Amino acid sequence: FEAALIVAQLDKLDSFVARKRDVAGRYAELFADIPDVAMMPEASWAESSCWMSILSLNPEIYTSGAEPIIRDLVAQQIGARPAWIPLGDLPPHKQARRMNGEGARRFLNTTICLPCSTGITNEEVEAVAAATRALLEAREAANQPTDVQGLPKPGSLPRHLQHHGTGSNHRFSTNSHPA
Repeated sequence: FEAALIVAQLDKLDSFVARKRDVAGRYAELFADIPDVAMMPEASWAESSCWMSILSLNPEIYTSGAEPIIRDLVAQQIGARPAWIPLGDLPPHKQARRMNGEGARRFLNTTICLPCSTGITNEEVEAVAAATRALLEAREAANQPTDVQGLPKPGSLPRHLQHHGTGSNHRFSTNSHPA
């Protein structure tokens, strides 16, 4: 059964990648006029699948990092999340010997994975971008976090954001795919 499912999904791979590239391209257009943010670039020698749509923040401008923006988007039922958490920071690996991981943590603190399911509509992409832009503009103007009432204190991500899934309770999820 699993092999049949994989084969069926492989038949859709080209259309999935095309949609992922469309979504990432649309986000890039919608954020292009904000000088201190950028979508992850594509190497000149490669063609990205754009499997994740990752927005990168300038840490000198967004001094509170990505976490408060992610929390505020989640409060609006938008399935934003960290791009990924360094493996060494996950509970099963906390005691393992490792390098310092400073670059991975800097990436975690300055990036937001935006909803980019192959099933997301253009209107939903625009709604996500509008909500994200509003939060970015508010933080840039204040140069400080503007937390939504009732959300966790700065420095602690909500439990459901401490892994790769966001669940299904978000309007726009990063992980959902049409059947």
